[in-house]
Amino acid sequence: MPDINSKEFIDALILQDWETYAEFAYQEFLRMGRGAIFIDLNEAKISIGSQGEQSFEFDGFKYFSINNPDFLGQEIHDKILAYNPASEVVFVLRLRMLPLSKQGEFEMAPTVVFGGNVKGRPSPKELYESRHQEDTASQ
Repeated sequence: MPDINSKEFIDALILQDWETYAEFAYQEFLRMGRGAIFIDLNEAKISIGSQGEQSFEFDGFKYFSINNPDFLGQEIHDKILAYNPASEVVFVLRLRMLPLSKQGEFEMAPTVVFGGNVKGRPSPKELYESRHQEDTASQ
C-alpha cells in the first residue's frame, strides 16, 4: 500500500488527472482570479489493479480564490501570488491525519506548485483554449 503522504503518491495523484485539474484551474482563474486547487486526501481511496497498477479516487476538489480569507496562510498566499496561471497550478493538499486549525484555515496544509508542461503535457491555458475551441466548433 502506498504512503498517501509521500511525494511519489502526490505526484502520481496530480499526474493521473493533470488535464482535468489544469483546465479547471485556468477556467476558475479567468472567472475568480488567482487561486489554488484544494484536495483533501483524507477522502482518497486507493485501488490496486490486477497488474499492480494504482488508481486514486476521492470525492472531488475545489478552487479557492486568493480573496477567500479562510483559505490563506502566508505560504499559500505567497505561492498564489508567484505562480503563472497560464502554465502552472497551485495545489493545496491536506494530507491524512493533518487537522485543520481551530480557525478552519489551511495554513498547515502542505502546498505543491506543479508546472504545466510536466512530461510533455499541455499547460492549463492550452487545455482550456483547446476545450473552449471544441465547444465553440460543436455549436
